[in-house]
Amino acid sequence: MSDVDILVLVEGVTEKGAIKSIAKRLGAKIKVVLMRGNRIGKVRGVIRTLGSKYDKFIILKDLHKYPEKAIMERYNRIRRTISADLRERVKLVIVRHAIEAWFLADTDAVSRVFNCRWLRAIRDPESIEDPAEELNNMLKRKGKLYYKAENIAERIMREADLEVISKKASSFREFLNCLTDPPLIS
Repeated sequence: MSDVDILVLVEGVTEKGAIKSIAKRLGAKIKVVLMRGNRIGKVRGVIRTLGSKYDKFIILKDLHKYPEKAIMERYNRIRRTISADLRERVKLVIVRHAIEAWFLADTDAVSRVFNCRWLRAIRDPESIEDPAEELNNMLKRKGKLYYKAENIAERIMREADLEVISKKASSFREFLNCLTDPPLIS
């Protein structure tokens, strides 16, 4: 195995920045890779090719374009076509509805990053259909603008209270538990 234990496959640069920041805070040895063409079907080749290099693979997929059922069907199809030892090391985390839901779980962190006063707390950020739009609308009311970028996501997650996010976002808690062994939060 390499000096990196976990390969995390993500959809875009925002997810990449957020995940890198979380891993750094937790001291997890990971490599974050963008899924080519954001197609979960291409993951099979990556896993087969790099299977001997990593202890674990985490696929982070949001519900932005596909319903959960379709994502699960594709994931299960991939699992059936890889060897049993690899199958056990591949985990899927479905982010509800997009990574920005995790940011909305701790609006205090967002306020600090964007240097704006109080943003309203959101009780259930994963119930918001388009969290990126919601985040942008909240910031617009404060004269700020949100855009998807690796460095912004990194900064938000560096400021964020991971415990607060894990209480409000079950997909975040699931991701943390996949990342840490034994699980960090039950």
